[in-house]
Amino acid sequence: MRTEWKCKKKRKKNEEGKSYLDFAENLLLQKLEELEAKLLEEDSEESRNSRQKRCIGEGVPCDENDPRCCSGLVCLKPTLHGIWYKSYYCYKK
Repeated sequence: MRTEWKCKKKRKKNEEGKSYLDFAENLLLQKLEELEAKLLEEDSEESRNSRQKRCIGEGVPCDENDPRCCSGLVCLKPTLHGIWYKSYYCYKK
């Protein structure tokens, strides 16, 4: 009789341990899913930020080495030296 009681107690303990492990597993799975969602969100932000930037309009300073002037415009040095803050601007072709 006593052995049977010990077996029941042991079985109950195993069931409690199993339910605890199931709970821990579900909690871990939930945390991993949250982390994955956050990482995917960051990836989409990066790809959104990596798209080509807008073009630069006429009369706007541009970079000689990386001209992003709109179509029909070119990045040139202005003819009036000394008045301009930047050295290159977008002008019509």
